[in-house]
Amino acid sequence: MANIQFPRGLLTDLATPLQSDGSLDSRSFGRLLDRVAEDCQAVLLASPRTGEGTFLDPDARARLLEDALLVLRGRRPILIWITAEDAELTRKTLILLDRLRKRHAAGDPVFFVDAPLYYHSNRGLSALYQEYRELTGDGMFLLYNDPVLVGSTAKRLKRSNIRTAILKELSALPQLAGLVFHGSLDRARDYQKAVRARPDFRIYDGDEEHFLDYPSMSGVVSRGANLLSGGWRAITQSSLHLEGSSKNYPDFLRQIWELGNFLRLVKKRYDPSPAAVIKAALAKVGVIESSFSHAPYPAADELAEEIVALMKDWTRAEP
Repeated sequence: MANIQFPRGLLTDLATPLQSDGSLDSRSFGRLLDRVAEDCQAVLLASPRTGEGTFLDPDARARLLEDALLVLRGRRPILIWITAEDAELTRKTLILLDRLRKRHAAGDPVFFVDAPLYYHSNRGLSALYQEYRELTGDGMFLLYNDPVLVGSTAKRLKRSNIRTAILKELSALPQLAGLVFHGSLDRARDYQKAVRARPDFRIYDGDEEHFLDYPSMSGVVSRGANLLSGGWRAITQSSLHLEGSSKNYPDFLRQIWELGNFLRLVKKRYDPSPAAVIKAALAKVGVIESSFSHAPYPAADELAEEIVALMKDWTRAEP
């Protein structure tokens, strides 16, 4: 895979449809992919938050990637989370997924998404990604900075964020295309300064609330796009001034303001447990068969009902 600049815009943090026994539901997965594909610039599979990636072993992630390659057939780039509980298992996961990527030779690229501080310290990260480059040949990577995720592991390391100086060093590596960012606004600004020498290096907001308030110039990784892909596409295009999104300017601003408020209302419902609540809502509208989640939430069904009601009201109110 040649080095490519990753697109700006909406990246959908895809939920992972599972059957009641916890195995992958490929038919539901295919329907969900088709539902979101036309509105986003890429899909993220097996993320640690919405995609329940911390519960998925390498074989399960490989099945997700294979199904996505078959369904999308080059329509959208695919991002897949490779991080595992330790460095050895992460390497094994990367090798397995890379072999699958090369075997399918998809029209659009597969990017490997990694949260290195989950299993590795800041020290030596540049050497780590040089090793990953050697393992994959032409593999491309996105970093995943998430202090909450890193703080959840029993193997607490000294830092829960990638150091700014380390990110500057990493951004010089051609195999690193960008970063999905969770964290403070101050750190986000520091990271943007650190990668100034690399104009094609993307920093995507992993926090939808941050993006709605202070949109980055690269885009957003959205879990709400599982439910409202068209809405998140419109708000992202408006924020990034893509595709002539300021037509009919005065009326357009009002519509975008109302849409942003609506997306916040829905987000408030799934925030307590995104994977469980979003899958419960998707099951209620018939996109997926089962709402099974590895991280169940007692109020998921009730919150999903509220989301479905909000979506129906919004549809009726649209001109």
